[in-house]
Amino acid sequence: MHTKTIVLPKSTIARVNKMLNAGAEIEDAGQDDVLETFTAKFDHDGHEADIKVVNSDGGPYIDAVLFQNGNEVDLLEPSYRLDGEYAFDEFKVIIKAGK
Repeated sequence: MHTKTIVLPKSTIARVNKMLNAGAEIEDAGQDDVLETFTAKFDHDGHEADIKVVNSDGGPYIDAVLFQNGNEVDLLEPSYRLDGEYAFDEFKVIIKAGK
């Protein structure tokens, strides 16, 4: 399995998790707007994963997508916590807090 770790400031993870747990659409953004994207680039055959925070009428959610050479090849079920693991078939992204 190919694994990449994204280390983010604790304040970023706390802010995004608070948005995810609010249960309400972010009013300053449109529905289905991407609010933030965290990208992991793998050193294998043009693969990269985007962990996106997406706005919806039910509140923001995490949309984790794996790409190969810019084409979507895998998609995970929505998530509601930024930090943690996002495991695709052969690829895994870990988002954790740094300082």
